[in-house]
Amino acid sequence: MKKMLLIIVPLLLIAVLFLLPREKSITQTANITCPMDAVTRLMVNTNQWNKWWPGKKINDSSFDYHNQPFAIETILLNGFKANNITQNLSSHLDVQFISQSITETQIIATTTFIFSANPFVKLQQYLSISNYKAEYAAFLQQLEAFFGNTQKVYGHKIEMQKVKFSSLISVKKGFDHYPTTTEVYALINELKAYIATQNGKEQDQPILNVYPLSQTEYEAMVAIATDKDLPSTNRYFLKNMMLGNIVVAPVTGGQNAINNCQREIENYVRDYKKESPAIPFQQLITNRVVETDTSKWMTTINFPVFR
Repeated sequence: MKKMLLIIVPLLLIAVLFLLPREKSITQTANITCPMDAVTRLMVNTNQWNKWWPGKKINDSSFDYHNQPFAIETILLNGFKANNITQNLSSHLDVQFISQSITETQIIATTTFIFSANPFVKLQQYLSISNYKAEYAAFLQQLEAFFGNTQKVYGHKIEMQKVKFSSLISVKKGFDHYPTTTEVYALINELKAYIATQNGKEQDQPILNVYPLSQTEYEAMVAIATDKDLPSTNRYFLKNMMLGNIVVAPVTGGQNAINNCQREIENYVRDYKKESPAIPFQQLITNRVVETDTSKWMTTINFPVFR
């Protein structure tokens, strides 16, 4: 009887090992506080992956995570598929993201493990799944931490604030080139002189908008907040801002940095489906005539919104 058991038990064990499926899928989810449009923008372009991928970039289509190479197979409008091939175990990662609300996105990660045909190797691989499952759970947690951080997603510290001053006096001028710093500050100084003639007081740093009218034509508008409404003329125009909400982001650097910040704050406004009564504008914190080193310029990009 014992001899029979010694024969039957190993045979049953081998049979069980052979009956184990060649594949096993595990699905894990995470809810992130970030609009789906922002997630999509960063995930569908591999040039953006270095911002959020919790590992190293190997090349344009391969990324490392915990010393495991992931080869990107397909990028979709709502996710991506990748293969992870190692000596110990091969797996396929399918990541999808689904909008839950304006401000929340669910990430669904399905990992399919592909086991060896060798039954004994297969058993070892089955026993190691828990370790891999924990690693993929950590992967999702890192994505949740990144996309839940507005500054990481948009590259700037974006905040909702309140408009401080209602009364502004402005002046415009057209140019056949992008206006220089000297030309911008000539307009600012002109406004300051007008404010003084009207016994007004400046309340804040000057603001600037440069509108491209064509490929070679621009219109610059500068404005300064004052303590009261000043009269409009053929040259100077009173502007009244609603004392409502305004999205604000600080940026340090020259025009490229400023342009990048403005693009990101516009992305933020679109992603969060905010409606705006006006276009974004720069507020010149640093006097650019005095500080000629553009890398030291401090500016805020401001975008009035209804909510």
